Amino acid sequence: QKIVEQFQEPVEEKYPLGSYVNKHFGKNSVQEILDSIQADKDNAELSEVLIKNMKTFSPISMRVIFEQIKRGKDLDLAENFKMDYRIAVRCMEGNDFFEGVRCTLIDRKDTPKFKHSSVKDVQD
Repeated sequence: QKIVEQFQEPVEEKYPLGSYVNKHFGKNSVQEILDSIQADKDNAELSEVLIKNMKTFSPISMRVIFEQIKRGKDLDLAENFKMDYRIAVRCMEGNDFFEGVRCTLIDRKDTPKFKHSSVKDVQD
């Protein structure tokens, strides 16, 4: 933790979209992030592209990754590797991973048909 604090930098200092990232991605849920991006009229073009791309992602994967980031910040490296492994194994048990691969790498044009149609459909 001390090493991270020593080398961490505020996003705004080096990244032109740092304030945008901080404004939208510091929310308490994926749905809050999506709602915040959709409501951003100051960066409408960027927000539109981002929402369009995020709609192609597996809703359950977005929720899992969000939770992984929240939990991972309090874990050491070994615990994070364990969590990553467990998530990877569980993702292989469902259909969404294979559906994403089919649409992205095989068909390259098809719209994925994930188990959940939106982040709102994914139960906690």
